[in-house]
Amino acid sequence: MKSNKYLIILASVLSLLTCKQEEKATEDLFSGLWRSQLHLDTSSTNLPFFLQVMRDDSGSYMAAVMNGDERIFHDEVDVMGDSIFIKSPFFNSEIRAGITQNELHGFWFDHSRSGNYKIPFSAKYNLTNRFSFDAPLTSSLGGKWKTVFGPNTDYPDTAIAEFEHLENSELHGTFLTTTGDYRFLEGGYDGKTLKLSTFDGSHAFLFIAENKDDTLHGTFYSGNHWKQNFISWRDEEYKLPDACEALQFDSSATFSLSLPTIEGETFELGAQLKNKPVIIQIMGTWCPNCLDESIFLTRNQERINSKGVELLTVVFERQELNELSEHLEKYRKNLEVEHPYLYGGKASKRLASEVFPQVSGIQSFPTTIFLSADHKIKAVHSGYSGPGTGIHFDVQSDRFWRNVEAIAIQ
Repeated sequence: MKSNKYLIILASVLSLLTCKQEEKATEDLFSGLWRSQLHLDTSSTNLPFFLQVMRDDSGSYMAAVMNGDERIFHDEVDVMGDSIFIKSPFFNSEIRAGITQNELHGFWFDHSRSGNYKIPFSAKYNLTNRFSFDAPLTSSLGGKWKTVFGPNTDYPDTAIAEFEHLENSELHGTFLTTTGDYRFLEGGYDGKTLKLSTFDGSHAFLFIAENKDDTLHGTFYSGNHWKQNFISWRDEEYKLPDACEALQFDSSATFSLSLPTIEGETFELGAQLKNKPVIIQIMGTWCPNCLDESIFLTRNQERINSKGVELLTVVFERQELNELSEHLEKYRKNLEVEHPYLYGGKASKRLASEVFPQVSGIQSFPTTIFLSADHKIKAVHSGYSGPGTGIHFDVQSDRFWRNVEAIAIQ
């Protein structure tokens, strides 16, 4: 298994959120714990998360974005006078902020989106409560909740919410969907109001709901560009459709693929991976669920290759290939990727379906195709449930290895 300081790390302690820190030294304006917020609109709709800024003996800065048990480490942190610039190690995004009297003010920029997409950002030093509530937190919301996003629309989406209370009644959880999960959510519940959030450099998710007669009625915010109503009710028996049965595929035809590499050369599957079983990952570097899968594949590449199986990634991006070279190079370097990356085109499930006509319509990024040595499709997995889903991630990983064994060279 590779050791990689950039990989998302599950921290063994949460004391960073609760320990008392000394007042900031005047010579170091930025080190410490910051209770940060993205201001999603002009009212009081704010998405909180924690940001830990650290400085090593050489004077270099790094930072960690903290959601639940997740820590995403950033080592591309620049301090210039009273300003700090924090670039995501994986996503094409950054925080730019200035400091005034132990407060940060600035913007989060998502460069993968068009139109100079940015959200106002602020942070206060040494505040340890993610949300404020009108009443003490309770531990009565744990378990599985069937959820419908857009319940009164023409195209409602069904999901499962799973919540777990900590000893201090803080709430961790996620929403599982047919295409992936909403990653590490953190917040609380005071007996009436539910508040959860996560920010990872791409996803900026906020959930606010009220409990009325054991049914949660709420609003889901994604950045400042999307919001949607949802309802949830307890249902321990509900299950989502099987991710390996979501797509039909032609298992009789020989799979072919010809696309440019991210370096601009032509890659022919039949010629360059002839007589080799292949796992094809269809994804985008803007997609956090895709990052979760990419981390899993990178950590396990040696084990995969030991079975005689090759890895191949096809990216569908929000920008043209000639605009992405620096970002893609950084993404692959920080993940320590060794296998080829191909450019499939602009980020579109319709376009991905055209590039992969052997599968009955790509419904999700990522989608993973398992090819035998004669390049016949043996399995297709739609979506990805990351480590924030707990046992669902473990079950998915077991199935992944069964699919690997099915195509492995014996």
